[in-house]
Order: sequence, then C-alpha cells, then structure tokens
Amino acid sequence: MFLEVIVALVVGVLTLWTYAFLKNYIKLKNIPAPTVWPIIGTALEFKDPEESMYIFPNLMKRLKSKTLRMHMGFRTVLVTADYTLIERVLGSPTLTHKTYFHFIPWLGHGLFTSSGDKWRKARKLITPTFHFKILEQFLDVFNSNGVILINKLKNEVGNTSVEVQTLMSRCTLDIICETAMGLSVNAQTEESSEYAKCIHDITYLVNARAFTPLYNIEWIYKRTKMHKDEQAILKVLHGHTDSVIKTRRLKLQEEADKKEVGRVAENEDDFGRKKKVPFLDMLLQSTIDGRPLNDKELRDEVSTFMFAGHDTTSVAMSFTLFAIANHPEVQKKAFDELYNIFGSDKERMCTTTDLNEMKYLEMVIKESLRMYPSAPLFSRTVSENLDYNGTVIPPGIPILFLPYSIHHDPDHFPDPEKFDPERFSPENYDGKKPFSFIPFSAGPRNCLGQKYAMMEMKCLLSMILRQFELKPASPVHKLELRSAIILKSLTGIKIQFAERKY
Repeated sequence: MFLEVIVALVVGVLTLWTYAFLKNYIKLKNIPAPTVWPIIGTALEFKDPEESMYIFPNLMKRLKSKTLRMHMGFRTVLVTADYTLIERVLGSPTLTHKTYFHFIPWLGHGLFTSSGDKWRKARKLITPTFHFKILEQFLDVFNSNGVILINKLKNEVGNTSVEVQTLMSRCTLDIICETAMGLSVNAQTEESSEYAKCIHDITYLVNARAFTPLYNIEWIYKRTKMHKDEQAILKVLHGHTDSVIKTRRLKLQEEADKKEVGRVAENEDDFGRKKKVPFLDMLLQSTIDGRPLNDKELRDEVSTFMFAGHDTTSVAMSFTLFAIANHPEVQKKAFDELYNIFGSDKERMCTTTDLNEMKYLEMVIKESLRMYPSAPLFSRTVSENLDYNGTVIPPGIPILFLPYSIHHDPDHFPDPEKFDPERFSPENYDGKKPFSFIPFSAGPRNCLGQKYAMMEMKCLLSMILRQFELKPASPVHKLELRSAIILKSLTGIKIQFAERKY
C-alpha cells in the first residue's frame, strides 16, 4: 500500500510538471534553452546560483542567443541581455509588474514590491519627496556622517589591507536612518547596535531565500529555521520603525500646536533654524486616496527606503574606492578636480554648488556602476502578451534582466573590462541607447533615489579623496564577484589609505 501511494505521488508530480512545462514550451520553444530535465528543469546548470552572473553569459555564448528560456521546477523564466527586449519591457508604461515575494515579510507592499494601481499611487505620492530642493537639505547629514567616517579611516592609515565595505555600510546606514526616519542608530560609533545587526541579517536572509528554490515554496519555508530567524529579526526592525512612527506623529502634532499659537515658524526649529525634514515626516503629512497613510503603509515605505538606500550605495562606493585605488591616473584626475574646487582645504564641507562641479568624479562613479552594478540582476513579470522576435511571451512569465552582462557587452561598451571613466564624458556618451546602462533600472520603474544616491556618493567620496591617497591593498587583492541581490565580493573589497600630502 505504501509503495502504491509513493508511485501515485511520483506520477502525479510528473504529470503536473509535464503540463506546466508543455504549456509554456509550446509558446516559447523558439527561445533557446539548455537541457531540461523532468522536475528539476535546468537546475543542473547552477552548481552555485550566486555565480549566475557568469553562468548566464556562458550559456548565452554556448546557445548563441542573448535571451534564454530557463525552467526552475514548475516555473518558466526568461533571462535576457538583449537590448531590444530590455528596451521593450523597461520602457513600457504597462509592463511594470514585479514579483519579489521574498521581500514582502520585510518591505510589505511598499513602492519596491507593489504593482499596478497600488504602485502608481505610491509612486505619485513619493516622487515629490525626491525633489532636488528637498534633497539639498540632506547635505548636512551626508557631511556630518562623512566626518565620522573620515575619523574611522584615519585609524586605518598604515594598514596594508583595509576591508572598506563594512565601514561604508555603517556610514550609509546612519545616513539613511537619519534622512528616512529623522534619527541615527549610531552604527558607526556603536558597533554593537542591534538595529544595524538586524539590517545586515535580514538582507542576508532575503538573499539566501531568493537563491534557495525550495524556500520559494511558502509552506516549506515556514517550517524552516530561516523563517524562525527572519521573524525574530523582523520583530526588532518593525518594532523599531513602529516606535519611530509613533514618536514622529506626536512630534508633528506638537509642532502643529506650536504653530497654531504662533510660537514657531512651520519650517524652523525653536531657534529659528531651517529644519531638515526626514522622508517619514513628509509621508506623515501626505494623503493617498484622500486619507493619511496608516502605520502599516508608513512602515512599508520607510522599510523600503532603508533597503534601497543602504547596501546599494555602500557597495557602489566600496567598488568605486577599489577602482580609484587601482587606477592612479583616474585618482589624479579626480583629485585635481577636487583641488580646483576646494584648494588645499581638507575640512570644508561640501555644498550643492561643489557637488555640481564634480563632473569627472561623477564619470568615475558611473564607470564603477557600469563595471560593478549594485543590483546585478532584477526582474519584471509580463502582464500582457508581449511580441519578441515573432514569439509571443504570455502573461505570467518572469523576465530576468542582467545589468552586469549588458554593461560588459562590447556592442555597447568597447573593451568592456577596461576601467575608463571617459566613456561617460559628454563627448563619448550620447545617451542614444539609454537601456544599455541601467544601474538604477530604467523607464517608469527606475530608481527614484538615484539623485539622492549620487549626491551622497559624490559628497563622501570627495571627502575621502581630499583626506587620503588611495592605494592597492598589499598583497594584491582580487575581487571574487557574486550576483546576490546586491553585488558582492566573496573576498571583500580591500585597499590602503595613506595621508594625502598637499
């Protein structure tokens, strides 16, 4: 009897898999795929899913196609580095659906994870908070946290190999907490910060789940130790955010009461100084569908700010420091530009005018984002029939985009392994193929925070370059890149810092 049940289960699973496979195979058979095995699909191609940034390009070369059909268990996924398909999907005002369900326990249904009408309303609500006049007020936050970072880096002078990503991550965490919620978690000065640890841990868990196929099945995942750990971490993170929301609500009410009796101007503190207004305060004063956001909606958006504005920026700056340290001619040009702006004054804080004059440094950052995109892959799910080279891709098919592959395609960037900021000079980069450079995605669902990120990176990197000469680590450090949710190096990102001589 037991054997009969097992046989029936196996036959049932095979039947369901065959139906799921054939349903999409018939429609997508013209798109090349590696060998497909029953149940496991194309999983044998992935000894280590985090090596997908290398596996997919190799498969594309082998199968002579920039778009592949992959079968992950019962799911069919398209993977592409084809400019035509990228432009068609990312540039579409209707193909905006995302499927990032593994983020939902942490980020809820905020701007990053939502789709359809809910996403459009959230985008309309949040877009004004990234107006350049509002972003300017955060420059003081960038500068003040940059000073703490500089003092940390001074302690590293003389060390021949310094892992920079942890230092940069703690700095950007303090900055995003202050700009998003109006308070610092002191990640740079208190290395035992529980909140900082939980942010690090939840990012790791989300990534681990995303690359573990069995954990994408909800009923299996909820019975794992990983799920139990995730719940404990989220209790801390959500509890902290909920507490901040409650405190800010009370604070805004107090300020409204003061305003009524004429004790303080709307945009000034008790001493008459212009206030820095965190994103949370702007959301607290906004409405959607004619009503204020509830606490859950506020938490979702604040958590989204925390995710989007923390590791992505710290990784981008870490790789940029590595590139500058290993290309002295680039460092000289960047420093010469900064010397023309600041002279020999190492201590002067950056202004908006200063940032606007950092043309070459911006080119350096862009070239670093080309070579080391913070998000090495991202996806959309087709929500309507999509014609692609005569094949109709049906609704429900996820398409995985590979910025790393696109950015290293010689059709778009000749000699792609060479670090050359001049690619992004006005003379060399005409922007005629905007979807060939997508470190912040592109189209209607591009990253709202890209101006914020560029301001932060230019401010902090310029402070570092004015204080230190960057040198390659000793022994020579080699990156081992892996395509997690955020690009990472298994060996860390290591350089040397020497005091800058004027």
